[in-house]
Amino acid sequence: MKRTLAIVLLCACLLMAVSAQQQEEEEQDTLAEPYKCPDVCAALFDPVCAQLGRRYRTFGNKCELRRYNCKNQTRWRIVREGACPTY
Repeated sequence: MKRTLAIVLLCACLLMAVSAQQQEEEEQDTLAEPYKCPDVCAALFDPVCAQLGRRYRTFGNKCELRRYNCKNQTRWRIVREGACPTY
C-alpha cells in the first residue's frame, strides 16, 4: 500500500513539474513575440460610429475599428451601431 501511494505521489509530482515547465515556455514565447495587429478584416459592411475625444468617425465594422486602434495606438470607442451622423 505504501509503495503504491509513493508511486502515485511521484507521478503527480512529475506531472506538476512538466506542466509548470510547459507553462513557463509558453509565457516566454508570448513575451518573445510582440502582439501583431490583424492585417485584414472580413469584408463585412456593418458600420459603427466611434468617438475619440470630440471627434467622431465611421468605421466599416468593429474589426476595422480594432485594427485601426491597434496599428495607430489610439483608443477610438464605439458610441453607436451604424454610421456617424453628418452635420
